[in-house]
Amino acid sequence: MKDLETLLESLNAQEILSHPFPSGIYEVNLKHLEHNLNFLRETAEKKAWHRVRLLLPVKANAYGSGMIAVSKFVSQKKLVDMLGVAHVGEAFALRKEGIIDPILVFSQGVLCDEEIAGIITYDIHKAVQDTNTLLRLSESAMRLGKKAKIHLKVDTWMGRVGIFPHQIHDFLEAIAHAPWVELTGVMTHLSVSECEDEENMEYTRDQIQRLKEIQFITKKAFPNQEIIFHASNSGGIFLHAEGIFDMIRPWIASYWYGEKPTKDLKPIQEIYTYLGMQKVFEQDQDLWYGRRYHARAWEIIGIIPLGYADGLNRKLTNKLQFAIHWEYFSSVGTVSMDQTMVSFPSLQREGSKVVVLSNNPFASNSAYALAKICETITYEILCSFGNAPRIRHQYIYQDEDHSS
Repeated sequence: MKDLETLLESLNAQEILSHPFPSGIYEVNLKHLEHNLNFLRETAEKKAWHRVRLLLPVKANAYGSGMIAVSKFVSQKKLVDMLGVAHVGEAFALRKEGIIDPILVFSQGVLCDEEIAGIITYDIHKAVQDTNTLLRLSESAMRLGKKAKIHLKVDTWMGRVGIFPHQIHDFLEAIAHAPWVELTGVMTHLSVSECEDEENMEYTRDQIQRLKEIQFITKKAFPNQEIIFHASNSGGIFLHAEGIFDMIRPWIASYWYGEKPTKDLKPIQEIYTYLGMQKVFEQDQDLWYGRRYHARAWEIIGIIPLGYADGLNRKLTNKLQFAIHWEYFSSVGTVSMDQTMVSFPSLQREGSKVVVLSNNPFASNSAYALAKICETITYEILCSFGNAPRIRHQYIYQDEDHSS
């Protein structure tokens, strides 16, 4: 426990140092993250009837929750078997912070020679789908005297990246002729695993069956090699037990937000700021950019120091609910770059805590509610706040909820 306290102190001290005067606070409850990861692994193992590895995605700043902090926490607690990132730069940043857990880079972008060499030097697993990258990794590995580790990405009709199933024999042969490359994994991505209608359920079952066929071919080609096969994202864990294979990749469910709320997972994020000035308008008046709100006579309007530069989508104009002491108040007028207005029936205490994004899934300011208004998904809502440069992260480790 002392090590955990030291870690939290270090993480929060670094956040204060880098964000001494934040516009808002993105609070992350790491104990709830721990619960979610344990629950997801246990669920997968019960369905699969065997031990299952867990890859935690920490790309895009851990979906807004803080890539370095989350990675250090799960590493210290030994909660995961592998970390997943989108880009090579993210993997390098983790290694430079002293994180030694296995890392898998998913992206298929064009890599420079320095990135290729760094992948091998830092002992990073790389998803591969083309022979050019395969050969470049092999040549660099030979020069460095250290094998390159790859996960073969297969497109089982998601239609994004990966080789097609009919190319598997040729690609496995290419790997076999690259002695400085080690095939450590084979993966695919399920595109509609969270959808429960029969058409999409069947589509996912077809994707899983294609990977099973590729698994058979791959094991026959490399009979003495340990290879991790993986496909299951959040929806796959709950709805498609047959597709769990050797490792799960529970994306958004790790951070609590799935396609819909579930009592089995716990909220880990709350975003708040503090109320600034308030004005009483003595007569009717159009307010703010575009005159998109008409204030009534004697209406009280307060200001919070968050705008679209801090993660608030402009589609939330006149539609957002803020909470102060569990009482909800409506935003009014255009969401601007740095500020948003709130209407109050009576004067509030200046400096009051204002919850912008609640950790209650049923609240009118939850990520679910905001995503619905903005016609997007919870992933985008969390990333927008968590990657805003003026927002400070704060890390806690607590049992209780204090949702607003």
